[in-house]
Amino acid sequence: IGIGPGNPDWLTLAAVDAIQHLDVLFVVLKEHDVDDLVEFRREVLRRHRPDADSDGLHVVELQDPPRPWKTAENYKAAVAKWRRQRLDQWIH
Repeated sequence: IGIGPGNPDWLTLAAVDAIQHLDVLFVVLKEHDVDDLVEFRREVLRRHRPDADSDGLHVVELQDPPRPWKTAENYKAAVAKWRRQRLDQWIH
């Protein structure tokens, strides 16, 4: 679910409906995320699923592996390695 253009009130109706019917929500914390963006994601959840803490929704926060390909000598190999690291994290 995309977080939209920066306001919890501007999510699409489809996004709000999806939030309201989730059993598990995976939040990917990217390396460039700052605290206010992480808090914004939590505000979206509070606004559109206010009873999430008590209605059985399970929230899983995952730290995305660093994206090293800007400095990598072999771009394709660096991206492939990042994808493997990400997959390993998601399935374990």
